[in-house]
This record gives sequence, C-alpha cells and structure tokens, in this order.
Amino acid sequence: MLTILAASAVLLTSAALIGGETTPQMEYDEGTSVEAKYSLPAVNVSGTAGNGTTLVRASLARVLDFYNTEQLAANWAQVGVKLSKGCEKDMEAYIRGLGKAENWALKMDDASGRYSTGWFWGNIYWTGSQSLCEHITPKKHIVIHSQNRSRPTRAAGASLKPVSPSAPIGYKNEPIVYTNGPAFPVSFFMLRLHLNSSFTTEEKILHLGLCLPHVCAEDDVKKIVEETSKPSKKITVKVEAVRSAHNKYNIWGDKTFLVLW
Repeated sequence: MLTILAASAVLLTSAALIGGETTPQMEYDEGTSVEAKYSLPAVNVSGTAGNGTTLVRASLARVLDFYNTEQLAANWAQVGVKLSKGCEKDMEAYIRGLGKAENWALKMDDASGRYSTGWFWGNIYWTGSQSLCEHITPKKHIVIHSQNRSRPTRAAGASLKPVSPSAPIGYKNEPIVYTNGPAFPVSFFMLRLHLNSSFTTEEKILHLGLCLPHVCAEDDVKKIVEETSKPSKKITVKVEAVRSAHNKYNIWGDKTFLVLW
C-alpha cells in the first residue's frame, strides 16, 4: 500500500540572479512527495420529485468508469466492425443477452473488473473474478427433471422424478434442459492499461480483468477496450498487453498481485 504524504515546502531566496532579480525557489524536505492535482468535470444529475437536473462535480467513480457494458452497447456499431468475425458474432450475442437481462450475460459483466476503491492508495488491480467467469459455462450439457418447472435445479448427470402426488394439472413429466448459459465458451482476459488523463497530472498503469467470449483474440480485446473508452472526455486508454487462456495467464502467478492481495 502506498502512502502519499503532503509536501512540506520551504521558500528560500536564491543567490542566483536572473535579470538582476532574485528568484524564489521551492525546496522539499527529504522523503516527501507532491500530491497530484485533480480537476473533475461538471455533470448534470437528475434531482428528486422531477425537479430536472442539477450541475454538480463528477465523482471519481464516474470519471474512472471509462469502460462498461453500457458504453460497449452504445458504441457497438463502431467497435464491432473492427473485430474478427468470430469475436464479433459472439460479442453481439453477449450484448443481446445483456439487453434481455439474461443471467449468463449479467454474470459475465459481474465477473469483470472495474474501479471500486483505493485509487489514492495504489489499487491498480481491477481484476474482477477469473473463477466466477470460468464457472459461467456449464461443464457439460445438463438435463434434469423438476417438480417445479419454474425453478429448475442444477444436477450433474442426475435424473430426478417428482415425488409428490400433488403435481399441478398440466404438469408434464419430461426432461428440462438447463439453458442458463451462453451459447459460446467464455474466457477471462487480463489487460495491462496505460491511463493518460486530463483530470489529473498523474499517469497510471492499471490491470483490468474482463470476462468475454473465448473466441476473441488478444487483439480483439485490445480494440474492444480502446474503442469503447474513446468517448471518455477525461481519460485516454492504451492497452499495452493482454493475457488470456490463449497464452495461459494465471493471476495467482503474478507476484505483484500477490504482494497487494
């Protein structure tokens, strides 16, 4: 964890002369550092009771939310055409799933990383959850019987039959196919991002975890993030590297992450 100390500066009069005048110089005590300057934009926020919007200063979370599925869907026409055909197809299915609030699509978004807290304390790992991402796709096709058809239950290779004689009228004793999963395999991608922003004098390197279709290559994922984040007015994102199941990235083998964990 990094601790940022306020600079304690002492103004000294320099003996050096510039244009015949003495020039004040800033001298810092050893072991201190200068805090970065921040300038958050103004945004309109809806008020209560239908009173319109109020102009307020944007939150840090809003400014750092440079990539999300809302932006992805809104800019898909520009993003999709730059991807490989397979990636474009599965990403379109993912966006449709989000639009229909399908559980599997929401789980993919939920497993992806985003800013939460700790910007000033060195939190550069917005990892999400590789484990949750890998468990979204069922390991094998699951067919089950269920007494309550509105609430099918997971069962690995099990065949369950109704045990109650009070089954409702119209109940059909037939298999239910477990379909609560994407029509494509998913993978976890870890990206190394360079953030250059106009809202602060500080530049940072971030690590962002995303749960996306497995067919997408590293170059596809790079384009997805960079193109989706372009509308951000305060942050420019450059993807420096992408690791995934294609090159066997294991977050638990990242020594820097383990130190911060």
